[in-house]
Amino acid sequence: MEEAFEHKKLQYADFTAEVCPAEVGCRSFVASSIARLLREVGVREQAHRKAIRALANTAEKSNYRLWLMRRDPIWAPKGPSRSQQ
Repeated sequence: MEEAFEHKKLQYADFTAEVCPAEVGCRSFVASSIARLLREVGVREQAHRKAIRALANTAEKSNYRLWLMRRDPIWAPKGPSRSQQ
């Protein structure tokens, strides 16, 4: 997570003077950057906990949805398969 944070910070540094990347992992881990961002914009106490919980739940549901769709043809790689190369 820390490596992703630094990468994003560098990637968007040209666009804004103050960058605040925030990450949520696919296994519903909410990085400390999210908590820090919420505090900086004034989200406190119960609303803070609720926002973090909602982000974690959304990440978990999104990951589960991707897992369910893993065999859907829309996700198939384009072009020749690895076995044909």
